[in-house]
Amino acid sequence: QSTAPAAVHSNDVSLYSRLLADAMLGTETPLAVLEPEYAWLAPYLFDKSPWHRVAAAMLLLRMLKHEQQRSAHAKRLWHHYCTRFDELVDASAQTLAARAVPITSYFNGDVFDHFLAHADTDAIFTAYLPFFKGDYEAQYRRLQQVIQWPAPTYALLDAKRKAEILAWMQAPGRDYLFLLNEPLPDVPCQMISHKQRNTWIYLYSNVVEKRGLFRRNYGDTGVRYQLASPAYRFRPDTRLQLVKIPSADIQYYKGLYLARNIDFTAAEQGFAVVADGHLPAGGVVGFIEMSRGKGNMNISFEGEVIAGLQTWYMLSDFPSEPKPHDKVSKLIVMVANTVEMRRLVEASALRRTVGIMTTARTAKPVSMKYRGPMTLIKRGVKDGEPFLNYYAKWKPVSVQEAYTQWWKKFGQPSPKSTN
Repeated sequence: QSTAPAAVHSNDVSLYSRLLADAMLGTETPLAVLEPEYAWLAPYLFDKSPWHRVAAAMLLLRMLKHEQQRSAHAKRLWHHYCTRFDELVDASAQTLAARAVPITSYFNGDVFDHFLAHADTDAIFTAYLPFFKGDYEAQYRRLQQVIQWPAPTYALLDAKRKAEILAWMQAPGRDYLFLLNEPLPDVPCQMISHKQRNTWIYLYSNVVEKRGLFRRNYGDTGVRYQLASPAYRFRPDTRLQLVKIPSADIQYYKGLYLARNIDFTAAEQGFAVVADGHLPAGGVVGFIEMSRGKGNMNISFEGEVIAGLQTWYMLSDFPSEPKPHDKVSKLIVMVANTVEMRRLVEASALRRTVGIMTTARTAKPVSMKYRGPMTLIKRGVKDGEPFLNYYAKWKPVSVQEAYTQWWKKFGQPSPKSTN
């Protein structure tokens, strides 16, 4: 049976955390709005409740990511925050207040100084340190240009200083619990948790009472689609259709059909490839997921540098089972690079793009599924796992034209064909 701690002494260096502590402890940090164009923030920072103050800073932090309005998507989000700021602050303030936790004190300063101040107490030292040098500073830089506050001075948490702090926590006689984004050699790990796709968090502690094994719970909306029957076979006159569906609906099927060692997450856009009919009557023969490419995914292709934001990333593409043809996986890839797909994804983001990317996690020299429809642009290893990056420019072909091309090359003869 767990018992509440005698005291909780908290620490951080950000403005957002400082305002949270104010709301929970009844203190007040002096603030000032530095930039005249943000003078409209004053009522939220000075005239309302402490929780409204926190909520306003939190929403402003989100808004500032889109401040430059460099895309139609950013303009839309900026307008949304500006026009609904008042109601969003009210709703967020209520949520934050309802989730308040009891803390005894708060130190706005260097985490090592905070630990040393409690070194002689019967304490469990906990830390969830920034993963990268300058991580906090980059996140909060623009916010602190808009709102002035008595920001603390502290040593930047580079790799050397993190190692120093962690070594101090693990010294004999101290109880500790901390999380990292990479495993420590020769130190027993108490928990490995999934944070994002291919990103893991490692927990280390010497105060664990017991261990448990938990299976990751993938979301399931409960929606099921009519799949192609086991007897179904492709024909020369088969009609294919690309249907937009919620990406969340696809997660159930990924759990069924993807390899057990593949850790997956949902994409922004989901699609079903339907043969000979319309949902719900037609049979689904495959699924595709797409997300907008990231700015750090720049690639070189045929002498041209293509920014990640100019592409869509194919997060998953797989056939349903049983397969109506042994080459159906390649057909799904070809359907992903069609006029219909381009129109659907570009309309959702209001942004023109030049092509699609994807990754095959394999040690083989090529992926037979992507070979042909896409071009291999990179081989590499990440976190000890080999991968292949593939890219393809958008093709000016329809779904049905893609099927015709596929049928001429792979349709006959088919080991599974009954025609």
